Amino acid sequence: MGVVMNRGAIATRALGRLGAALALCALAGVAQAEVRSYVTEIPTLLEQSPASDWESIPDEDLMVLELANGTVVVELASFAAPAHVAQWRALVDSGYFDASSVVRAQENYVVQWGETTGTRSPGAAGAPLPKEATFAFSTEAARFVPLGAVDSYAAEVGFIDGFPVGLDHERAQAWVLHCHGAIGTVQADPQTTPGGVYYYTAIGNPARELDGRIAVVGRVIDGIDALSTLPRGQGVYGFLDEAAYVPIRTTRLASRLPPGERPGYERLRGDSDTFASLLRLRAAARAKGAPEGAPYPIDACSVPLPVRTR
Repeated sequence: MGVVMNRGAIATRALGRLGAALALCALAGVAQAEVRSYVTEIPTLLEQSPASDWESIPDEDLMVLELANGTVVVELASFAAPAHVAQWRALVDSGYFDASSVVRAQENYVVQWGETTGTRSPGAAGAPLPKEATFAFSTEAARFVPLGAVDSYAAEVGFIDGFPVGLDHERAQAWVLHCHGAIGTVQADPQTTPGGVYYYTAIGNPARELDGRIAVVGRVIDGIDALSTLPRGQGVYGFLDEAAYVPIRTTRLASRLPPGERPGYERLRGDSDTFASLLRLRAAARAKGAPEGAPYPIDACSVPLPVRTR
C-alpha cells in the first residue's frame, strides 16, 4: 500500500485508507489508543524522519502514463522481472503503446490496459520472454526486510526496495505480492506476442491468488485514483465496451523526459529506523485479547510503503 506525500504533508488520498481503517478497527473492538498510534502517529513519524532514511527512485525506473482523466506514475520492479521490464521500456521507446487504452475495470479486482488497435507490430522488442513470475531470492537476500508475520500464501513475507515480497525458502525463490497497486502482465500468446501486450493493476482486495503465477513489473506509486475510480465494466470480468475505452494518451519513461519535466520521487528505505518504527506502529492496532508475543496481526499488503515527491 503506497503512501504518496509531499515533503511537508501527507496527501489527502493517502490518508483516506488510514481513516477507513480507524472506523473499521473501532467496530472490531480494537482499543482506540492503539488504533490512534497507527492512524495519526505514522504521518508524524514520516514528516519527522531524517533525509537519510529515504532514497531516490531512479528516473529509469519511473514510467508515466498520461490518461484522459489523470496521470499515473509507476515504479518498475527490475529486480523481480528484468526481461519483462526491459521489454516494456523498449516497447514504450518504440511508440508501441501510443494511443493505448484502458479496456477493463473489474470491481474490487483489477484495471487492465494496453495497445488496442490490433494493427501495431511490436517489432524486435516483441520477442518471447522467459518466465519471471518468481526470481532467485539469493541475489536479493541482502536487501530483504522481513515482516515477521504469518502469511497464508508464503512461508515468509517482507520487503525489497519498497515492494512487498513472498519467499519459498526450500526453492530459494521469491515473488512480488499482488497487493493494491501491483502491476502484472497479460499475454495473448506467449509465442507470438510481447510479454506485456496488456498490463493490469490491482485496485481492490489484494489479488494474492496470482502470486508467483504472473510476472509483476512494477507498482503504482502515484495517481492510482485515475484508474481505481473509473466506471466498472459490465461485461464478463469487467471488460469495457469499446465505446467506453479510456484513452492513455502517452506512456513515457521519466528518463526520456526533459530534466525539468521529470517527476521526482523517493521511497522510505526498508533498512531505516523509520521503517522499523512504522512496522511497530502498524502492528500496535491489535485486537483485544491477542496474546503477548504473538506474530504481528497484520498482512504485508496492509503495511504502508511510503513514497514522497522530492
